[in-house]
Parts: sequence; structure tokens; C-alpha cells
Amino acid sequence: MDSILIPVILQMLNFSLIIGWLVMAILALIKLRKRDLPITPKTMWVILILCIPLFGAVAFFVINPKNDNQGPGAFDQNGTLHS
Repeated sequence: MDSILIPVILQMLNFSLIIGWLVMAILALIKLRKRDLPITPKTMWVILILCIPLFGAVAFFVINPKNDNQGPGAFDQNGTLHS
């Protein structure tokens, strides 16, 4: 019985990670679509979110790119990063 339980638990963990990544990626892409960013940073965020599982979506929520052109981490209309 022990030998059957371990693979089932590992499979459930694997499934949970995949579902978690999909949910986070979809939420990050929805939030990114609502942001007023130039096309180049938006494109780079999409690539990061889709190509680096889990880390890309987490990075988007942690860095949280700004909508406006004020403060550090904000991009102006030319795509220049303000620090």
C-alpha cells in the first residue's frame, strides 16, 4: 500500500503546480493587458511570463510595472526606464 500512495501524492503535487502556474500566468497576462506600457516592455513581459514557468508570473507580481510615468520602475512613452 505504501508503494501506491507515494506516486499518487507526487502526481497530485505535480498537477497542483501545473494548475497554479496556469492560474498565475493567466492572471499576470490579464493584469499586463490592462497596464499602459509601451509595446516593447509588454512584449518582454509576455515572453517572460510564458517561457519561464512560475518564475515569470511571480516576477511580474513582485516587480509590478507601473501604469504612470512617475516613480522608479516606470517607463515613459519611449520605453525608457526611470530609476
